[in-house]
This record gives sequence, structure tokens and C-alpha cells, in this order.
Amino acid sequence: EELKVDYNTPAYFKDAGTQPKGWRWAYWGPVGVGTSLHVDLFDSHAWLVLLTGCKLWRIFYNNKAYAAIQKPGEIMYTPKNLLHSVINIEESICITHNYNRRRRSEWN
Repeated sequence: EELKVDYNTPAYFKDAGTQPKGWRWAYWGPVGVGTSLHVDLFDSHAWLVLLTGCKLWRIFYNNKAYAAIQKPGEIMYTPKNLLHSVINIEESICITHNYNRRRRSEWN
């Protein structure tokens, strides 16, 4: 409960349409833990801010594979239906939040 008092959605995502409270999580994980290849639930977009550690992201877009290393303080955004996987390459703590955008025009 105390963490909820300190939690704020990053400014860039505050007006991102529906922000379901049940779709936000804090994760801790050791090296080697992560997700298999997937798209996020219910056609949702997601952001993940890394507090400590490093993560290896694998992203598949337009029949091409991309890789990125996320470091503390960085936010990774995944639009809906983006195929991706993530693995901790260091012990990591992060906060992630899935959401739905109402209109494409909200990006502008």
C-alpha cells in the first residue's frame, strides 16, 4: 500500500485513454528471468520503467528482429500487437503498466 502513494504514471502516458489500475505491476527478478515471445493482453499498449538492473528486449516488427538493452531510468514502450520478449541480464526491479488508447490522434 505504501508504494501506491509514491506511484505516478509517467507524464507522457497520463492521458493515454483508459488506465486500468489492475494492469500495473511492480516486478523483481533475478538474472535469466523474463517473458517468452508474446503480445500484450487485450490489445493493450504498455510501458515499462526500469528501476535497477538491465533487461534485454527482443522486438519483432515488419518481419525484422531488433534487440535493445534497457538500463535503469529508461522507459520502454510497446504498442499494441507488438511481438516481443524480455529477459533480465542483471537482477532487475521494474514497474510496468498496460493500457488502451482511445484514439490514434492522441499521439499527436
